[in-house]
Amino acid sequence: MLARIEALTRRANYWQGGNGRKLIAGKTVFDRNTRLVTVDGAAVALTRKELGILELLLRRPGHMISRERILSGVWGANEDSMTNVVDVHIGRLRRKLDDCGRPGLTETVRGRGNRLADCD
Repeated sequence: MLARIEALTRRANYWQGGNGRKLIAGKTVFDRNTRLVTVDGAAVALTRKELGILELLLRRPGHMISRERILSGVWGANEDSMTNVVDVHIGRLRRKLDDCGRPGLTETVRGRGNRLADCD
């Protein structure tokens, strides 16, 4: 039941764009149909896992997403929660976005999780 509610919430309020398939945070746009991320019009090459993490963060801008939630949402329920794989991928995602002119788009709060910072 909780998973169903989360799915409905994700679909309800966080889609923007012409056909409802784009997630937008300031100058960062993620087109779900083409799986393309652009920052200020320039394409950013992201791996499938990085796209999954960014999508989770874009769906709930400003909200804290726990490491365990990212792990289960991107890797699945069978992944070991003691691994640092989420931290590694968040670091790579952050570096790629920083290089494209979006420094500070994601932020980590120690012991709580990650969130999308306020977007301009």
